[in-house]
Amino acid sequence: MYLVARHRDYESFFADRERFLRSWGGIAWWRDRRNFEGLGFDMVLFIMEDGVDGELALSHEQNFRQTHGGPHVVLVDKIGLLRGVDFPKVEFGPPDKGEVEKSLLDFWIEARSAIKAWSRGKWWEAAEWVAAMRKRCRGYARLIQADDREERLAASFTSLGRDEVAGAIKAAVAAYLRWGPLAAEKIGAAYPTVLAQLGVQRVEGALAAKENFPGPEHPSPRSS
Repeated sequence: MYLVARHRDYESFFADRERFLRSWGGIAWWRDRRNFEGLGFDMVLFIMEDGVDGELALSHEQNFRQTHGGPHVVLVDKIGLLRGVDFPKVEFGPPDKGEVEKSLLDFWIEARSAIKAWSRGKWWEAAEWVAAMRKRCRGYARLIQADDREERLAASFTSLGRDEVAGAIKAAVAAYLRWGPLAAEKIGAAYPTVLAQLGVQRVEGALAAKENFPGPEHPSPRSS
């Protein structure tokens, strides 16, 4: 649900948000997030004692158009603010160059952590790091619109065992090497060639991988 207050009253209303929320009934838990996801409005997450859970977006006349995209139903509009208002469907653009470059670097920090946990027999912890690596790879695959992302990442989902987790780490690294350079090239970001080479050596050495990882098919011309 969305609530729009007058701009001049917004901060005083926000300060009283818990009382407003509890006027609906018993609240088992609630938490607010200012500037939700960097979108310019505030959000209150809640779970009521009867099991109902929800999200309440809070805004005012000057930023309410940022709260929503697509069809909507008006429940109450005391001043006609929403009369004739359409909310265009939200379409998120690609990440910027800086975000991609940071992600390409951070992947190897996560790979290092996965290997460290694996070498200590901490399968749960290693698998959690693999999940972070996989999430980054999914981002690269979306950016280049790869049609093999589900097939290629399937092996990064694993049961908890020495060989299984090792295979998941190797699968995530292989996906990175396939999609990372292409993602960097597409958005004009620098691909960390040297770091990737060191990372592969670390993975192959630590996991005693018998096979070599494939090199990038189209290295970025802005490699560093």
